[in-house]
Amino acid sequence: MGTGFGVGVFLSDRTGSPQLHRIRLGGGEAEVLTDWHGDISDARPLADARLVAVVATDEPTEDDKRRRAERDDAIVWGERVRCGRLRVLDLATGELRTVDALGHRHVVELAPRPDGGPLAVISWTSPEKDPGVTTNELHVVDPETGTVHDLGRIETMARTPVWWRADGSWHLAYLAMPEPFGGYAVYDVAVPAAAAVHRDLTEGMAVCPMDLAQVTDGPPLALFADGLDTAIYRLDPGLRQFRCLSARDGLVDSLTASRSGEVVAALASTSCEPMDVHAGPPGGPLIRLSDTRPALRAISWGTQERLSYQASDGLGLDGLLILPPGRNRADGPFPLITWVHGGPSTRYADQFLLGPRPPAQWLAAAGTATS
Repeated sequence: MGTGFGVGVFLSDRTGSPQLHRIRLGGGEAEVLTDWHGDISDARPLADARLVAVVATDEPTEDDKRRRAERDDAIVWGERVRCGRLRVLDLATGELRTVDALGHRHVVELAPRPDGGPLAVISWTSPEKDPGVTTNELHVVDPETGTVHDLGRIETMARTPVWWRADGSWHLAYLAMPEPFGGYAVYDVAVPAAAAVHRDLTEGMAVCPMDLAQVTDGPPLALFADGLDTAIYRLDPGLRQFRCLSARDGLVDSLTASRSGEVVAALASTSCEPMDVHAGPPGGPLIRLSDTRPALRAISWGTQERLSYQASDGLGLDGLLILPPGRNRADGPFPLITWVHGGPSTRYADQFLLGPRPPAQWLAAAGTATS
């Protein structure tokens, strides 16, 4: 769940209920850090190695224990909602202190400032998604004192806050969906600021941001969807614009960067290769490091073709056609299943389509074309 100063912090149920553990990256036995009876969903070691930011629900009340004993597990919308609250674990004393200034807002994501300063926190009014994803707020929290500085309501489905510096000041960038919900944008706000002005750094761009990566010693990197492919961009601090560094066929996801930003790692897939870990300079090329499913190479898969066409309003659209293994268009016609997906979430790139959504290669193996 997080690393810091040669130590890894992770969640495990090896002692019974899921608790936080610590292990040195050089090896050795894991040490139990918590004895908490609520649900722990996230933990981030802070830069001074004394504190860990933790997201956990409150411990069960007596009524909760009674209901569990009576096997009363009925779920009623809006009742007994268990919010993930921000807490700070003191590694010296074992105390898990709640940041009360956030009230009962549900914490969904944390980002410690790289120099050991405050935490960026994205919260919802409720863990229930219908009201939650539309009530995003951004906060800056001092983990030592529990002081909270609110940066206000932010756009829908906000995620992935990252810190960066410009002109001697810290900034927070994050992804969110502006209305009408056609895709993500990258917003940026200076911290601290007398008035929190959230600026869209991707306004007017023809490509859509999908992921942000923290770079400790520089501006953030980002993944942008470009049709059926993916490109790596870097923020230009002076111009406040993203510049393309490299492009790669297919899907790239889960981007992370080294401290300097000179090396990145990501998950990547093409039309004929399943998702694996790749790494290299952000300007490319990225080299595959893992080989999680070598047995798939022994199987003949359907040929995957790229399609392009125009919507009735002239908007250019991309698609894919997967034919049965060993067949081409001249062997048709084939039964056809069309998998229509408008997004903007769960993007389909020119990737290896072997999962349950969409199961294109499985359908192709059964003799059915898919588009």
